[in-house]
Amino acid sequence: LGAIWSRQWRMATVSGEQSFAPNVGTPIVDRATKVLLLKDHANGEDPYEVELQKKGYEPIFIPVLRFEILHPETLPTSLSQYMANLAAMVITSSRSCESLKWALSQESVQGVREALLENFPVFGVGPKTCKALRELGFKNVQGDHTGSAAALGPVIIEFCQ
Repeated sequence: LGAIWSRQWRMATVSGEQSFAPNVGTPIVDRATKVLLLKDHANGEDPYEVELQKKGYEPIFIPVLRFEILHPETLPTSLSQYMANLAAMVITSSRSCESLKWALSQESVQGVREALLENFPVFGVGPKTCKALRELGFKNVQGDHTGSAAALGPVIIEFCQ
């Protein structure tokens, strides 16, 4: 890792000010130590920060995305009718569990909530999402060993066949 480099330009510090210079000849700075991360700092210990600091770099976090938790009315309806309509449920992000938590609290789901949590097959992408699903009360959770849709896809297909 280094500073933010492109083929055309490199960032340098000249007299305490940041400037940019063409990427020709010898480097302007022997070793840049700041790394720009276009993401939110993770709650608690951020793995990027830990690894970069181990190597002597200073991470700078700049959030560029905003997430909004939605409460679609179709979600509780689908959950309440799961036995007739759904083979399984796939959750691709632990953040999606916030919407799922809301849906599970809706009156229309109360008649099937316990059966849904106890028996319904739920697939999560990776250990973080699977942990969040278990914290909601789901017992039949798979996907801890995956970390991407590409890895989880075959598991879902095998289950549904």
